[in-house]
Amino acid sequence: MSTTFRQLKKIHQKAYATFDAGQLATATVYFQKLCRHRPDVANFHYMRGLVAKNRMDWQTSLSANLRAIELADEFDEAHHWNAAIAATALHDWASARQMWAACKLPIPDGTGEIMANFGITIIRLNAWDWGETVYAQRIDPVRAVILNVPFPESGWRCGDIVLHDGAPTGSRTDENSNEISVFNALERWQTSPKQTFTVFTQCESTDDVGALLDLCHQHNLDAEDWTENTRMICLQCSYGRVHEHHHNHKSANWQSERSIGIAANSLAEIEKTLNEWQGKNRQVLEICQQDYPIPERKDGWVWWI
Repeated sequence: MSTTFRQLKKIHQKAYATFDAGQLATATVYFQKLCRHRPDVANFHYMRGLVAKNRMDWQTSLSANLRAIELADEFDEAHHWNAAIAATALHDWASARQMWAACKLPIPDGTGEIMANFGITIIRLNAWDWGETVYAQRIDPVRAVILNVPFPESGWRCGDIVLHDGAPTGSRTDENSNEISVFNALERWQTSPKQTFTVFTQCESTDDVGALLDLCHQHNLDAEDWTENTRMICLQCSYGRVHEHHHNHKSANWQSERSIGIAANSLAEIEKTLNEWQGKNRQVLEICQQDYPIPERKDGWVWWI
């Protein structure tokens, strides 16, 4: 039995309504129906690919976006970007390079993996959870290497290669007043060999912490004073511009007990560095190494906007 205009309109309404509500599993079903009943409509295929991207269903996302490109009356950058993201996730470098070339992006010549310098950006990890943000070095338009030491609870590591979305969701201002875009991480493209350790210390001054961080750097360890660097901001600020009410948030009183995040290949590397650092007024209270999974995505939260 053929689908009537009224039935098709109802499917259309439910498809977009469920997507807007973050109900991706249900939206998938409705957009599949739309594509089946109206296979000639480019936007239905694009939306099917967009839903699949946010579900990390990469093969569906790639094929749907490629079909949208075929059907579109004119060039649409969003179709090509989402196809390139899916192709990158699948290590399909030929397709990714073709999509980036169509967008006129400066991709190095070659046939394999893209490795270039696309500058520093900020990545929001686990946008569907509590959304920690970290600095990262972009190596292509949608991949970046994490430079900070993320909290172990995030499931991410310093040195992870992140596959991130193409559209920025907010911005930050660095110490030089430069605005840096924030991109949502989609998935871990490659796992870092480094593990995350939390080192609880007690010391008397910023010089003591600086000496520890310098020693870590000398031993090729990534380290951060989480007590100093961690900043909690509201959701509106995270997805927009940081509000004035978050400035000057730190206490003027020195906290002698510090939480230091260190990324290292082994506990032995850290212990060697800490033994050099310990001394008068410098004490290591505890070293913790914890592995957590990346929090699972759940429908009902529109984290990609």
